[in-house]
Amino acid sequence: MTEWKDWSALPSLGSAATTSSVRQDRSMASLQVASQALLAQSSHGVPPPSSGGHSWRFSTNNAAPKPAATHMNAQEAVAQHQQNILNDIMTKPDQVIQEETDRAINDFLQKSWERKHKQWSEELAGGRGASVDGNMLMDTTNTSSYGGQQALTQYGSASGSHRALLPDKSGGGVLWPRDHGGSMSQLDPQIIHTHAKVVEELKRLMGPDAARTFGNLIDPSSAPANSGYFTAWKWMELLLEHQQKIMPSSFGGAYSTKMDPVGHAIATVCHLSCQFRIRMEQTTQSALMAGQNDLLEDTYDHAVAKHCEAFTKLQLGAAFLETPWATLYYCLRCGYGDDAALEVWQISKLKAGISDTVADAITRLLDAMTPWDKADSVPMLPNSDRHIVGDFLQTLQANIGEDKDQDIHQVGVLALLSGAGDLPVSNNIPGFGTIEDYLFGMLCKCLLQREPVEELSKLGESIQNYGPSYFGDAESGGWSYTLPLLMTQQYNKALSHLVDFGGDLGLLHASHLGLLMSTSKIELTDLGETNPPVDDLAASLLVAYAGRLLAVPSAGSVAALEYLVLIPKRERMMKEVASMIAKTGDLERLAGKPDENGVAYGGDVLDRKFSKSEIAVVLGEAAEMLLRENDDEKAGLAARCYLIAGRYDSVLWMLNQKMDRPEDQTSNRQYWIEQTMAFRSYYLEKRTQVVETLERQGKMSLIETNRFMIDLNIFFQEINVQRFQEAWNIVQNTQLLPMSSNDLGAKQDKYRNLDDVIKRSFPAVLVGAMKCLHYQHQQTKAGGGARDAVTIQRLKELQAHAKVLLSFSGMLGVASDQSESLSHLEATMI
Repeated sequence: MTEWKDWSALPSLGSAATTSSVRQDRSMASLQVASQALLAQSSHGVPPPSSGGHSWRFSTNNAAPKPAATHMNAQEAVAQHQQNILNDIMTKPDQVIQEETDRAINDFLQKSWERKHKQWSEELAGGRGASVDGNMLMDTTNTSSYGGQQALTQYGSASGSHRALLPDKSGGGVLWPRDHGGSMSQLDPQIIHTHAKVVEELKRLMGPDAARTFGNLIDPSSAPANSGYFTAWKWMELLLEHQQKIMPSSFGGAYSTKMDPVGHAIATVCHLSCQFRIRMEQTTQSALMAGQNDLLEDTYDHAVAKHCEAFTKLQLGAAFLETPWATLYYCLRCGYGDDAALEVWQISKLKAGISDTVADAITRLLDAMTPWDKADSVPMLPNSDRHIVGDFLQTLQANIGEDKDQDIHQVGVLALLSGAGDLPVSNNIPGFGTIEDYLFGMLCKCLLQREPVEELSKLGESIQNYGPSYFGDAESGGWSYTLPLLMTQQYNKALSHLVDFGGDLGLLHASHLGLLMSTSKIELTDLGETNPPVDDLAASLLVAYAGRLLAVPSAGSVAALEYLVLIPKRERMMKEVASMIAKTGDLERLAGKPDENGVAYGGDVLDRKFSKSEIAVVLGEAAEMLLRENDDEKAGLAARCYLIAGRYDSVLWMLNQKMDRPEDQTSNRQYWIEQTMAFRSYYLEKRTQVVETLERQGKMSLIETNRFMIDLNIFFQEINVQRFQEAWNIVQNTQLLPMSSNDLGAKQDKYRNLDDVIKRSFPAVLVGAMKCLHYQHQQTKAGGGARDAVTIQRLKELQAHAKVLLSFSGMLGVASDQSESLSHLEATMI
């Protein structure tokens, strides 16, 4: 494996255990305060515990003390109870009213917030809200795409190995919830239908609009698989918006050029930063609605800077506002480097505790940055300033373990600005503990290197090396591994894995994602793959999903066709449609049936997708597939395919082939004779579209060949039952055989123009005809008595016919064994 070519050659950050201990004493105390505050916001308006440690609750201390219990009868007890109730009503009305009013207000606020929270989650964050325990930004108890997992600690330093070393999952990483809401192999017909409706609109909904529409079909809270699917569409929406921004579409909505891997990475960084920002704002908004009105201060003007400061205070405590590092890091994590982060730094950099040289370099780097959602390319950060910040980061890393009061946010800021190190990892500090955080940091680092595509390839390779087991993929229908693969441009592996692990639902998800990616000119290959698969993954997914739809009663062949016609390469698309017709036999529904003239009517599904010439090709391909099955029923369907396609010559060709070798009277021979005779009666014995087409094409000889094949089959049937006179009459009427020596030349010329299907059996026809003559000769001799003149003349005629047939066989070059049979029969006619 090749090594990174980072300009700084700085060593990577230390282990997770070391980095998570940064400012541990101060952070743990602050987290306890944050936990209490979050408890308040999740308790329907109930105030936090008092300083004495007792929970606030309704008190009756102001009521008159009750006398000691004394013996009383029932009547006295009832009277005493009534008096107590009256005392309560008279002495505590204000308290009761106040309590009920507070409860009603708190219930209203809580329900309002829950509605707002759900709306934000569904629209922007894939159904995952903020943590309620203060430790992780992501709500890992809710269904999530993959954010509930702990981060990968080491992807590799500038000079070290590129394979990440994963932390022990027992160290606090939270995996997928065990209950994923039922089998993921059960496809809901409604889901199939809604997706199909969007697919029908794809020509109108190209790009981000299509991704947005697909995403709106999904309830991300219903199951982990749906949450991952929802998140994928949100990522896709930003990816295509970025592609649209830097590569305007050509006429018709198709992108004129493919976006390069750097563009894909920028769009993914934008997605990850936007995702973090939304969840951060949800967290602070939740606290504000719970009554913590002092969160938003007037330190900064930029809205994102305000929320980052409030988020720091809420999650970590006011002590983390003594320096600008935490607020600055969260501004960068939200994707705002040049405005929000720059404002934070300019106002608070004097509290950073660093040299002016480093501080000024950070100022220039922030000033050169562009918010990720507005970036068209990688920000051009001054190399000299990156070196200054990278050298300072190296100094901090060298001092780890010397009881220095290190700040995890400071390390994060320096890593993001310099590209010289990985983000540290902590399961306690928001922004450092999830797979999203890891990917955000590593993508930013890759984009700042000299060869960003090479580094992005290595990142994707490292994600593949971890494999699905690390990500807890068995619980998620494949999504916990698929999403990191997608975001590191391992598109083939991602969608293939989703199908393998997600069952039918995974196939639905992968097919629709792959379809939109393919139509948006995103190649479904793995970045860095030197030997990409030959097969077209988008086409394979569409074929597999269409095949699955055939088993769904409410979908069937019509729904499957809507997906097959979207296969990019038209030649393969037409073959797959033909294959579906051959498998289902649903010909009448898709293409109709022939009328008495041989013209198709009825089903017009194929007419809406193909030209007449293309339909002929598709149905012809289906017929050939059916004929290869060597099954009479399927051969009948093949004939109907040819007929509906208007390929009447192919119908006759197939019928002739089915009657080939008439001397071999197989069990199904009579079936095909009857089918052929019915076809002739219906379409060939009157003026029809079939006859007119064959005339126009100059293929009337097929009709003659077909008549010969019927006659020859009946000829051999008569021979088999020893009706030799009837057989001779049939073969004589075909006019295929010479009746005299004068006719030999003409019949030889006629033979040369015969179809091969007749020529193949001609030697057997000659032998059969000779048997007929031999039989007649024997019968004539047996019934001739004293050999009267009529009998003698008849015997001579039969002998002459036999000699002509023998001569004709020599002219045709009949094989020696058949020639011997003919000679033997002729010789015995004496």
